[in-house]
Amino acid sequence: RQWSDRSTEIADQISRLRGKVASIFEMYPERKKGEQFKRAYYLTGKSLHGLEEALSIGMYREKREVFVTAFMRAGIAVRVTASIGFPHRCSSADKPSLWKEHVNRLACDEIRQYHNHPVHNGKTRPSILDIRTTRTLQSMLGAHETKLRSLIICWNRIREWKVLEYDDKGQYWLHSEFDAAA
Repeated sequence: RQWSDRSTEIADQISRLRGKVASIFEMYPERKKGEQFKRAYYLTGKSLHGLEEALSIGMYREKREVFVTAFMRAGIAVRVTASIGFPHRCSSADKPSLWKEHVNRLACDEIRQYHNHPVHNGKTRPSILDIRTTRTLQSMLGAHETKLRSLIICWNRIREWKVLEYDDKGQYWLHSEFDAAA
């Protein structure tokens, strides 16, 4: 009897969590076929929190890797590029060799490159290719290399997300997460 009562209670909690997550997803209309990812989710001009929420929802829906570069100034995305790739591979939508010019012209204090791992088990880590890409981007940025932040977005089964940050050595840590219970 206790087990049955506890099972019902847990099922109710999971249902409430799913409802909270669904209500956030419903705030963002789905991208229409042919519509640019960055335009569908209104990425330019968003605060860091808003940017990461929109990216988490948009990337989840794509079911493919998405690569987004956000040039940030004082916590606001002033320039954003996005490309949608394949189930397990993606690359930048623009030329990283021009990123230094964008940083100078827009007076950016950060370049945040995001991509997703479209696996929904709540766990991920940077791949060898992710780490190599970060090293390559840093070398292209020269004096601006310290402004680059590399991030991966992943989800659990009920669509709560985590944003992991990683460095050019393969070390990674939790940057932020959305927890529906919080």
